[in-house]
Amino acid sequence: MTLRLVATAAACLPLAVFASTADAALPSGNLLQNGDAEAGAGATSDSETQPVPGWNTFPNFTAVVYGTSSFPSTAESAGIGGGRNFFAGGPDNGSGDFAIAQQIVDISAAAPEIDAGGVRATLSGDLGGFETQDDSATATAIFSDNQAQQVNGTLSLDPPTAEQRGGRTTFLHRSACTDITPGARQAFVQVVMQRTSGAYNDGYADNVDLRLSNAPCPAAPDEPLPPPVETPIAGVNANAQVGRGRIFVKRPGSDQFQELRDARSIPVGSEVDATKGTVELETASNNTGGSQTGKFFDGAFVMTQTSGARPITDLTLSGRLDKCSGRAKGGAGAARSSRRLWGNARGRFRTRGRHASASVRGTLWSMRDTCSATTVKVARGAVVVRDFSKRKNIRLKAPKSYTARARRG
Repeated sequence: MTLRLVATAAACLPLAVFASTADAALPSGNLLQNGDAEAGAGATSDSETQPVPGWNTFPNFTAVVYGTSSFPSTAESAGIGGGRNFFAGGPDNGSGDFAIAQQIVDISAAAPEIDAGGVRATLSGDLGGFETQDDSATATAIFSDNQAQQVNGTLSLDPPTAEQRGGRTTFLHRSACTDITPGARQAFVQVVMQRTSGAYNDGYADNVDLRLSNAPCPAAPDEPLPPPVETPIAGVNANAQVGRGRIFVKRPGSDQFQELRDARSIPVGSEVDATKGTVELETASNNTGGSQTGKFFDGAFVMTQTSGARPITDLTLSGRLDKCSGRAKGGAGAARSSRRLWGNARGRFRTRGRHASASVRGTLWSMRDTCSATTVKVARGAVVVRDFSKRKNIRLKAPKSYTARARRG
């Protein structure tokens, strides 16, 4: 990558500028303009594009409204703390397989702190795609001097594959952290969507975020998991231990599972393989030190948490469902494979499949997922099932079951 290209791009972009102060301080919050796609309208069909304020985009990079037919649902938005819109690569206009958005962030107001050393940058975002297609999204940030002649740090978010998404239309959280070296004065940030099949570029992104901090970068994805924390922090971590059998955990951004042999702290966004055992999870139930516990077995899942004062711990079934049928975007024929998960929990836990979710309070329940249907069974207590296709809630008491099916047409 050449900095000459970065400088050329910078010439046509507005700068996000932070006012200087006598005592320089790192700018707080997200440094990106419109990193959540909420500024401006979103497209409501796969033939429409909308301008994306704050970003220089080409050729058809766009914002799309959650819930638009054949796109991520409003339930997906709620699951990642999204809003009304998300970013997408857009319809094909004959300009190739890539769609790009970019902007320059001016960080020169914090030059004294940066030049003194010890400043880290974190780039994060929720990246996704459509069902079994391998269209993808990634994001990068390059720090440089104000002439774009010297690299002072780089960050890149890996695109989730269809297999990592479990063949679902969904998002996975990605985050990367690095030290930035003295002399950094700006950051060139780029979001790239790549199309591999179909007429639409189904690389998706939301909550793209760039921050500066003096805090140390978190441990590398493949480093040993740390000891359990006294109190889990909402949206940050959970405590996990083996109830029986063998449990494996994969940190966000890692390609390798680690075996869980004793109690450990695991970051939110981790994938847990409990297909051959039972994992006991303790997660935050509020932002004031409360916690909740649950046991989960006979399945694999990605653990995330919603934002707010009373976060919900989401367990999204993982493991690829091969050859799930697609709509309008070139999906393959239906398959026979399935995946499932049992839970025995009390508190604000929710399991999520392709076509439904199940929220519990104190319940023993299971969820089975196929390409065409999600079935929830209650063995004890009650759950609230959200049918994504019908967009309605069903209160389900033991010993009943409910099947949510894919939308027809």
